[in-house]
Amino acid sequence: MRKVILVPTDFSEVCGNAALQAANLAELFNTDLFLVHALNHYTRKWLEENGFEEEYIRELLRQEGNRLTLGREIDIQTLMVSGTIYEAIPEAVSMTEAILSVVGTHGKTGMQHITGAKLLRVITATPVPTLVFQKRPVANFDKIMLPLNVFCKWEHKLEAIIRLCKLFKCTLFISETNPGVVHPDEHRQRTDRIAHILKGAGIDFILVPGSSEADTSKSVIELAVGSRVKMIVLMSDEEEGGTRFKPGPWDEKIIFNEAQIPVLCMNPFMV
Repeated sequence: MRKVILVPTDFSEVCGNAALQAANLAELFNTDLFLVHALNHYTRKWLEENGFEEEYIRELLRQEGNRLTLGREIDIQTLMVSGTIYEAIPEAVSMTEAILSVVGTHGKTGMQHITGAKLLRVITATPVPTLVFQKRPVANFDKIMLPLNVFCKWEHKLEAIIRLCKLFKCTLFISETNPGVVHPDEHRQRTDRIAHILKGAGIDFILVPGSSEADTSKSVIELAVGSRVKMIVLMSDEEEGGTRFKPGPWDEKIIFNEAQIPVLCMNPFMV
């Protein structure tokens, strides 16, 4: 069975941008694309206010699919799932066996635009990695950043980021999130071990020491902007076997960064 990228849409500008980025990824990695809309009270209210039937949503999905296939050799299918956005996306992932969900945020004109804590709830309910876009388009992912605390469990995170870097053929920036090094010898041993593993895997990388900034999210974003990073990868500190992303205390600020850098949210044990 061919791999699938899932794109929830409410037909807003940001969802359209996310769908466009997902279409580029689908063509690059030879995967199928599923456009999905959550049919719930928000949609039904919008349809009623505008005098439309449910078939109009199906037509919008078809139109969006036609837009995305223009100039691309990809297979796009559409899906309408009843329920809240929190219920519909996990169900759609299960139905399509998707490996990635690509979402847009900061929507202004959609039927059910996702912002703030709503998006975090969607991400934590989704059993596959979620790639978040705002309005800014991205041509490629040649530079990826992973914020990492070298004093926490990082082995599985490193395994996952190595797979991503090989997939995108990119340079990896590891931004340390533990600026106060209490045990310098142990810190040096761990960073040396990380460098050894990355070199052994053939990954082009830059290890950036932790900042003294009290606001970790601010230092990560500033470094990402200065390094022209194209994607920030957030990995939750999840126990082995977990299938959900659990956001940390500063993850929301990074996801909604003003530089509009796309953010991939995942659990290192996700498929």
